[in-house]
Amino acid sequence: MTKWFCAVIAAFAATIAFGATTDSFALMNGRIYTQNPRELWADSLIVAGERIVYVGKPGTAEWARLLGPSTPVHDLKKRLVIPGFIDAHTHPGLVSMMGSGDPQRDEQEMMPAPGRADTLKWLRHYANTHPDQKWVMVGAWDVASFLPTGPDKRDLDAIWPTTPALIFDNSGHSFWANSAGLKALGIDAHTRDLSPGISVIVRDKNGEPTGWIKEFAAMHTLAPLLVPAPEEFRARLTKYLAFLAIHGVTTLFDAGNFGLEDTVYSELAALDRAGKLPIRFFGSYHIWDPAQIDGAITQIKRLRAAYGGPHLRFDTIKIHYDGIAELLTAGMLEPYATDPANRGGVLYDHLRLAQFIRELDAEHLNLHLHVVGDRATREALDAVDEARRLLGRPPGIQITLCHLQIVAPADIKRFKALGVNANFTPQWFGLAGLGRAGAIALGDERTQRDELAGTFWRSGANVTFSSDVISSAEMLRSNPFVGLEMGITRRDYQGSVDPDRRILAEERLTLSQALAAYSINGARQLGISGETGSLEVGKKADFVIVSRDLFKQRPLRIHESVAVATVLDGKLTAGSLP
Repeated sequence: MTKWFCAVIAAFAATIAFGATTDSFALMNGRIYTQNPRELWADSLIVAGERIVYVGKPGTAEWARLLGPSTPVHDLKKRLVIPGFIDAHTHPGLVSMMGSGDPQRDEQEMMPAPGRADTLKWLRHYANTHPDQKWVMVGAWDVASFLPTGPDKRDLDAIWPTTPALIFDNSGHSFWANSAGLKALGIDAHTRDLSPGISVIVRDKNGEPTGWIKEFAAMHTLAPLLVPAPEEFRARLTKYLAFLAIHGVTTLFDAGNFGLEDTVYSELAALDRAGKLPIRFFGSYHIWDPAQIDGAITQIKRLRAAYGGPHLRFDTIKIHYDGIAELLTAGMLEPYATDPANRGGVLYDHLRLAQFIRELDAEHLNLHLHVVGDRATREALDAVDEARRLLGRPPGIQITLCHLQIVAPADIKRFKALGVNANFTPQWFGLAGLGRAGAIALGDERTQRDELAGTFWRSGANVTFSSDVISSAEMLRSNPFVGLEMGITRRDYQGSVDPDRRILAEERLTLSQALAAYSINGARQLGISGETGSLEVGKKADFVIVSRDLFKQRPLRIHESVAVATVLDGKLTAGSLP
């Protein structure tokens, strides 16, 4: 890991300024993987301005006609060229807020959290070595180590009697607070749950908060505390965008910022206006509080008017429709193994969601839904079905369900029939993606049918890939070459093994399928497949020259690849042309 990270930093240091290239250039003598099924491989291409004007072999009459006398021609020397990566669900704003901004430092300082006793020992040591903090926010404790009742504020009160302390868990979806932290966030026995079954405040038998806050129950007051100083946030965001570019990302969908949209998009808009935004960036309005739905369309229009620009677009609303299995907040068809009375929750029933889809359809706005549990998936699909009935036709917008950790087999084939995109995060496939707590909560049968990307692909669904990282500690996992490798192997690229889950070899994708999930399929999800996602005449010149030929590379080494050059709209965003 250290050697690889040093190589990445070296590549980052060599990154050139965005836009430093001529208006027209040609590539020849390469292995160009076009993603165009009519002409899957080519040797050469010509770029004029933002567009590809030629794909094929050099020396033809068309090549000679389009190649101007002063057009630079770059010899690829058989290097591989692929369409630019499309990360179809991630969180650059949160990555730039959560953590130190340095993934190596975050890994070194991360709480080891092997068990409850060692977690408390680590926290006591942290308190002794950081005595002057006004707020304590660290992580990550292991949910499984604190089951069945969860953590208790009294343990933290013994360490921090007066200093507010919030300790984040290893799922990224809950935190543990002491009494001072609860008071600072305005949480007491009278505070209502934000959404039953999802964003809940765990309570004792007397109704008093225990200190375990699940999902987004405190997000209205917590989110502003996560924002670094403006200069630091700007530097982290710029660095992270450069990291993505050096690994070939040309387009991404931002899956939400928990009410911090203006903080994130004002910085991105400034980069865009200055011509320094190296990625085509699809922003969103993020719903996680049930009350948000009524004003959501007004909000996405406001964001578009305030911050939209050449590379910053706003045409999607994202809904956190359920929670996660680790916390028993994912919406399940059958009760959790550890709590027969609990099936999690969903933010809205399918009838309200269907009406919202009608409203989005009228405004030509897309919908992106976080769904982890099989009940949440079914409710979402039922909503699409109901919206089709109400409209008298299929919705004319892109609807995407992401994560899809547990899906009833009968519902998988509905994705193609309803035209719904299936978005997966392959860097979870080989990791303990459910976590030990999720495996305990679900039981073995459900745990062993987690994230069935191969089955979805064979069913004809439009399968897309994404990184879904939320902190700088996870930054290296947003590398699409990591996602490619794990989509093919379903093994963690760092070599760790999840003892609770089998590999499910039948769910592996081929390299060609994984590349499609990261390019043309992602373009379809975002509604821009006529613009990008494949290397064809007339499309935007978005491509990556790869440091090693992925088709000749051992799968377990794919994560070590970087971009020799990343090109967006015909302009270099990272590296240099050969």
